[in-house]
Amino acid sequence: MIGLAARLQAYLRAKAHRDRRERFPLPPFTLFLNPTVNDPNEGIAIPDAADTYTPDDVARVCAAFTQRGRVPCVQYLDAFAPGLAITLQLGHSLTPPPNRIRVPVYREGEWQTDRMPAFAETLRLPVMYCTARMLRHPPDVPGLTVTIISSESPLDEVKTNWNVNAHGFESGLYEAMETFAQEFQQTLVERRAFTAYVQGEPVAAGLFTEIRDGLTELVGITTLPEYRRQGIGAALTAFITRAAFDSGAEVVFLIVANDAAGRVYERLGFRTVARLLEYEQQTN
Repeated sequence: MIGLAARLQAYLRAKAHRDRRERFPLPPFTLFLNPTVNDPNEGIAIPDAADTYTPDDVARVCAAFTQRGRVPCVQYLDAFAPGLAITLQLGHSLTPPPNRIRVPVYREGEWQTDRMPAFAETLRLPVMYCTARMLRHPPDVPGLTVTIISSESPLDEVKTNWNVNAHGFESGLYEAMETFAQEFQQTLVERRAFTAYVQGEPVAAGLFTEIRDGLTELVGITTLPEYRRQGIGAALTAFITRAAFDSGAEVVFLIVANDAAGRVYERLGFRTVARLLEYEQQTN
């Protein structure tokens, strides 16, 4: 699974760059920051290779974040860099004092020698994958139909998809305005969105991202609250996964938000390959 984890890590690294973030190489890491967003928590560092990471490597990352007014944050797959967590948490092997080493920090317009605060784990989510041979289809849902949305789809279908997705994750969210729907439509040149209908009513939505190196990610899969626990989400997930394979994907993966969703994906044939970890430097 290490080979697949490396491919998935490369995909997530490319995705971070496509998400309107600038890339700043700091081998063996790459920083991804959106310079137009004035938020100290905006930005991540992603490891480049499954090598051994030293405290000096982490110190350079911390300095780069601090210089740009951002909180150091590292995100990666545990199966790709299994030893990185120890370096982030302890700073250096097991030599006391733990969690603290001297590093350069950019403060008040100049470089100063400071002590690097420890990193704490702030995110741990399973990453599951599926191949065409692994996929299992759930029972049919009576009256269920699915519409595939691309950049060529009518704008009304695009707006419906966006609205269902938004309301599925946050009830009462505002409806998509036409200009916003047009922007979303233009992101569907390589990606594909899907809207599930039951008896003609839009009830669930999701999409798969750009296919790169035979990989694609399922994101934004949700069902409106009043239609949950009817097998609709599972049916839509299987439909999107099959559509991704038909479009040329070899492996479909997703990041699992909770245990209940993970059990649904497992019944469809998905299996855990790694966990997405995020470590953030603690300021206190």
